[in-house]
Amino acid sequence: MSTLPFSLLPVFTLPSPPFIVNIYLLSSSLPLLLLTYWQISHLFPLLSTNIIIPTCLASSSLIPSTSNSAAASSILLLLLLLLLLLLLLLLLLLLLLLRLLLLILFLKLSFLTPYPNLSSSSFTSSPPPPPSTPPPHSSFSPLPLASSSPPPPPSSSSSSLPPNSFS
Repeated sequence: MSTLPFSLLPVFTLPSPPFIVNIYLLSSSLPLLLLTYWQISHLFPLLSTNIIIPTCLASSSLIPSTSNSAAASSILLLLLLLLLLLLLLLLLLLLLLLRLLLLILFLKLSFLTPYPNLSSSSFTSSPPPPPSTPPPHSSFSPLPLASSSPPPPPSSSSSSLPPNSFS
């Protein structure tokens, strides 16, 4: 049977909500990555129930107490709130992007649809449409055109000069 490069010795179990954390001491030194793993496992207890710390790093300050547990849970709550805030900002950004895309699509569609007065037949030489006449029951009376009849003379003229005396 081959031996491991380090031996695992169970030292004690520490009650930590919501479960019991098993802490092992290693007889040989490992990189500080294990300490980081211990910190991550302490902050996120669902990842692992076994927390391993090296012997050289094992001290009373590393063992979590009740106040550290409360601090870790408050940090976890703060991290969850930050994650929720980031998700809300991402959702807002996606909604703004969707609105911008819809606006661009609407503008492209509005340029692609021809307007009725800008069709190609309106640019050809065609006679103008006849002027519209008002309905007979209207009280509007159109002014006479200048070429149809001369203007009426003034009814009362107080000047004694003939009309062509200015030339």
